[in-house]
Amino acid sequence: MSLPVYSQPWYVAVTGSDTGSGFEQDPFLTIEKAITMVRAGETIFVKGGTYHLVNTIVMAKSGTNVSAISLFAFREKILYLIFQDNLWIQTTGVLN
Repeated sequence: MSLPVYSQPWYVAVTGSDTGSGFEQDPFLTIEKAITMVRAGETIFVKGGTYHLVNTIVMAKSGTNVSAISLFAFREKILYLIFQDNLWIQTTGVLN
């Protein structure tokens, strides 16, 4: 039986920097940067704000049945993801 893997969650904020650590007090600026760092069993939390995105977000890796990769709005904040001219709003829960 495989046990789930738990690790440090990654954070993204509009005030972050992609040269940061990705920890809660030093978040990344972009979801794309967090995706490059996340591994099976880890979670990306996106803090509230407006994110202007040029490209579609692609998760080119996957978790496992017991160690999923998750992407959530942080503490039920409102996220505005603007893909060029298309607005997508996530208020709570899993980004999908």
